[in-house]
Amino acid sequence: MGNKKIPPGKQINFTDPDSSIMLTKHHGVQQCYNHLAWVDVKAHIILGAHTSNNASDQLGLQPTLEHAEKMCGSLKDIQAGADAGFFSANNIAFMRRKGTDFYASYAVAKSPYAKDKFAYDAQSDTYTCPEGQMLSRQKTKKSGKIGEYSNKEACQSCPLSPHCTKAKDGIRKIERDMENDPIREEAKAKADSEKGKEILKQRKSVPEPVWGNTFKCRMSGNRCMDVGWTMLHVNSNCTASCTISGKS
Repeated sequence: MGNKKIPPGKQINFTDPDSSIMLTKHHGVQQCYNHLAWVDVKAHIILGAHTSNNASDQLGLQPTLEHAEKMCGSLKDIQAGADAGFFSANNIAFMRRKGTDFYASYAVAKSPYAKDKFAYDAQSDTYTCPEGQMLSRQKTKKSGKIGEYSNKEACQSCPLSPHCTKAKDGIRKIERDMENDPIREEAKAKADSEKGKEILKQRKSVPEPVWGNTFKCRMSGNRCMDVGWTMLHVNSNCTASCTISGKS
């Protein structure tokens, strides 16, 4: 780098510049990569894998599934489950386009007055707040892409308003993404169905044998890590295949 200053907030690792700082589950903050895999329920065989230097699982779903599609063919009519880290409107829409029957768990806000505690009714285009008051659409923003809902009179007379909003005027406003919120709501209802609950029960147990039998990759560079991860999942698949053969 010579005398060139490193820009504020810029991450630079001279040993492995492709890697990123990530918060890991068991080892705190580490300089590492994010490995993702799509695993078959019955055989525990990895159908698709991807290595990313981005900590977001959301951004890793599509390349992982595209790799599975390349290896296994069309994903149409296949059921797939994922944890809340993969839940996004973009991913749900992507799986729809692929014709995949996709189920994803989702994060639930702890606050009793979070947006997800306001029930939306498509027929009347209104939200009902946790206290039973109706919020109607007052205006739209960003060329009609965002709708803003509120009920000035109800909020001004509500004793719980300070717990619901930090707005100076005491009026709670709900913003609705007119394109993506319906996608998210439909996906949440799907996850909450009996079928969805049954499928999502498996999301913790199915991948665990794969991760448990996988050794750490100690390589540098995104490309090398991707190759290393691929070799590890090939080894895992060979082990799973031998196990299946032994049972048959």
